[in-house]
Amino acid sequence: MILGKYDNIDSRSFRDFIYESNKNGQVIIVDSLENAIKLLK
Repeated sequence: MILGKYDNIDSRSFRDFIYESNKNGQVIIVDSLENAIKLLK
């Protein structure tokens, strides 16, 4: 799991990487600790 705010990144390839990573489930990128905890339960 990677925790960070990436909504200010304009790179389409990076946004696609985040989307595909979250879709796959092996690497999950979240914007807050609260969201990370919810996903780990």
